[in-house]
Amino acid sequence: MPIADHFRAFERRPTSLPVRVQSEVLGWELSAKLLDLGLGGASIVISQPLPLGTSVRLRIDAPQLWEPLVIPSRVAWMRPTIEGDTRLGLRFESDSLASLAVLAELVGPAGYL
Repeated sequence: MPIADHFRAFERRPTSLPVRVQSEVLGWELSAKLLDLGLGGASIVISQPLPLGTSVRLRIDAPQLWEPLVIPSRVAWMRPTIEGDTRLGLRFESDSLASLAVLAELVGPAGYL
């Protein structure tokens, strides 16, 4: 079994939902592709690199949600893709119980992803 180079506290579920990444500080919003999602974070592919530690909001428009789920996040890691995009690891920083409950429904055993 390969040795992991990091520890992930929460399991992630693969998905391919389109999402939006917003930066209030930088004043932009970009489309992205959600690759995996868990209670503690997500992995996305986006068209441009972002510096480590950048604060963003991940907006998930899942078909089963009445309203988009918007989660404050921070860029934890970044690497370029072969296609010229950037893959980002986001660490969630939300302390909202409502957001956590919706997220748990999305990624739980009977999840909708």
